Amino acid sequence: MAQPINTSTAQWIDPEAQYQFSPSSEEKLATGNQLLQLITRRALELSPTDFKITQGRRSTKQQQQAQASGASKVSKSKHTYPSSLAFDIAYLDDKGNTVTDWAGLKKYMPGVADAFRRAAEEMGVNLRWGGSWKNLRGTTDDPLNMYSSYVTNQRQLMMNELQKQGIDTSTKSPLEWEAEVNKKGNKNKKGYDPKYRGAYNKRPLHDTGHFELSPNDLSTHNWVVG
Repeated sequence: MAQPINTSTAQWIDPEAQYQFSPSSEEKLATGNQLLQLITRRALELSPTDFKITQGRRSTKQQQQAQASGASKVSKSKHTYPSSLAFDIAYLDDKGNTVTDWAGLKKYMPGVADAFRRAAEEMGVNLRWGGSWKNLRGTTDDPLNMYSSYVTNQRQLMMNELQKQGIDTSTKSPLEWEAEVNKKGNKNKKGYDPKYRGAYNKRPLHDTGHFELSPNDLSTHNWVVG
């Protein structure tokens, strides 16, 4: 069982660790729940590669903009709590550049995601990851496999939905249909469901950088936060 800890006296956060957050990341980090801050700092210590925080708390207007752009599917998210229960991060390559393609994601994402998993394990806290939308704590599978399984499942859900709408899906591959759904979304006259937009192109890169706590976990775990 995890022992109570006060984040203000966590001595194992190393000020001389290999990677340090930039002022911009620190500013976003400060908008988050204190336990999530601690997990994220520990993950940076454990990570074999660097990452930066791109989003902490969102205002109502920012969330509306995120929903309108497709970056979020809901009007209220973990980002909109007074102290954000979610952080979005960007993976950085060996030169400190933001990873923006699939090749970079395959190389840098697994190590960072595993660092978040290890940090959550150390503290006995459930942490949900956007790469699979499942809890990382207690899992042993490679993050890349978790992500690939999630994408495959989402593609199958999309194909099932298209078939229910009477669309002949045999004319294209699942990847081609996914590209079509992404492109046309809810503007498509055939009624493609835009909620399956996500396993293709930009959405996975965004989602794999998302880590969140559950309000239910915060009310039941025995960690002292603050």
